[in-house]
Amino acid sequence: MANELSFNSLLTAFAVPKKSDWVNVARDETGLDDPLEKLRQYVTTNLSVFPFYDHTDLETIKYSDRYSLPPVEDENLNARYWENVPAVAVANPPDANKMALAHLAKGAHGIFFERVEDPDVILRNIDRSVCSTWFLVGREANATEVADLLHENINYNTYLLWEHTPAKPENFLAQGGNSRGLGLAVPRGKNVVEEIATALTRAVGLLDTLTDLGLSPATSGNQICFSLFVDNDFFLSVAKFKAMRRLWYQVMQAYDVHDFPFDGYFLHARCEPAASESYEPRGGLIANAFAAVAAVCGGCNALTVFPDVRDQDLAATVARNISSILAHEAHLDKVSDPFSGAYYLETLVHHIAQEAWTAFTNGIS
Repeated sequence: MANELSFNSLLTAFAVPKKSDWVNVARDETGLDDPLEKLRQYVTTNLSVFPFYDHTDLETIKYSDRYSLPPVEDENLNARYWENVPAVAVANPPDANKMALAHLAKGAHGIFFERVEDPDVILRNIDRSVCSTWFLVGREANATEVADLLHENINYNTYLLWEHTPAKPENFLAQGGNSRGLGLAVPRGKNVVEEIATALTRAVGLLDTLTDLGLSPATSGNQICFSLFVDNDFFLSVAKFKAMRRLWYQVMQAYDVHDFPFDGYFLHARCEPAASESYEPRGGLIANAFAAVAAVCGGCNALTVFPDVRDQDLAATVARNISSILAHEAHLDKVSDPFSGAYYLETLVHHIAQEAWTAFTNGIS
């Protein structure tokens, strides 16, 4: 009873503010006739955010309830799960193999190789049946070697992330497990809307190519995943991942794929250190940690945090540990979708998805 009274007193002492109350106070403090409009910030030409949101902003987008990530069904895991896949440069294949083994021995779930070069060397002594392997595929990669990585064993979890669209995507279809042979490494765009529209355009191109060859949209869609950069804008990054998942789900619905779960679509996040020299030492690391939180809250399925200093063991260790700390010390794995129902975030996701869908459909029409 005492706890109930205490809670009720808190509700009285800290009443939920109304938007009209905020506007009145802001008008008095700033002297602006319309503070909501005057303090609006534009992310793109057609995408803007207001300084205050409340429950009334969700009344027109109640559909967003359908797009909350459900808890993970595996009873051995917490409500949220993502793979920790640290990056390994492949300038020197033996050194890359050494670094990969070190990461796997110290808690990584998989490895993100930044190039496909000398696969036998970089994968030496790595038991691929107990970890995932990710490969960033550039134009210089040998197509036969890349296909062999995918088809070597159907029980391996292998992810190919293409910087370009492969000429013959039918040669890179995974045969089993959770592998994805047609992952798309999405480049940074001018803004979040352009990035998502670009990703959708490339993905639909692959779908159409494969369906023309006789594959079903369900089979083709299950081969595709997305690798997105995480920006330093926290809320925009969270919204980008949520909007990307929502729109890809919408695309698959348009192809009459209705039996694939919303949370089954696979998103990989890449957190790279900011290039600005104005950061203090380890400033890039702090920015990366901030970005990693955004990626996890946005619903990524796998996370790669790049070290802020290349070719340094300590930096690589710290980058790898960010993901582990977020799960096991910050406990971000305890909540399946921490921003579900948030006034500002849900509204932002809605508008990003709307603008990206318009840009995508205009581009393919």
